[in-house]
Amino acid sequence: KRVGVCGACTYEYYLNRTLKIPGFDFQFTVPEDIEIVTYDTDSTGIQDLALGRIDAMVSTVPTLEEAIKKGKKITLLGEPIFQEPLSVATDKSSLLPGDTLVAEINAVIEAMRADGTLSELSMKHYGVDFTKGAGS
Repeated sequence: KRVGVCGACTYEYYLNRTLKIPGFDFQFTVPEDIEIVTYDTDSTGIQDLALGRIDAMVSTVPTLEEAIKKGKKITLLGEPIFQEPLSVATDKSSLLPGDTLVAEINAVIEAMRADGTLSELSMKHYGVDFTKGAGS
């Protein structure tokens, strides 16, 4: 089977069983008999999937759902193969001490998780509560 994926993205590393993120231990559930086809963008891969040039496409759920909403003749199968931790970028030239800024950002995110705001935002923008994923 030919499986499309964004090149040099976490999903390609996952399919190649080389994904490493400090503090996370991934259980790779990747069939041995796949051919990984890389794309510059998810959109190009999704287009090839819709045209039958590849057998499957690995991408984020919101990206695939948006393609379906826009009329792409594709189907989501099963559960996500993994969930990755994401990050917040900060300005390295900020005058605030880095550890203080990170602590403040973490506190705000935890408060949003505790009062349900994070879940509400996830539902509003994605239609699914991504705060209930792996590691929550």
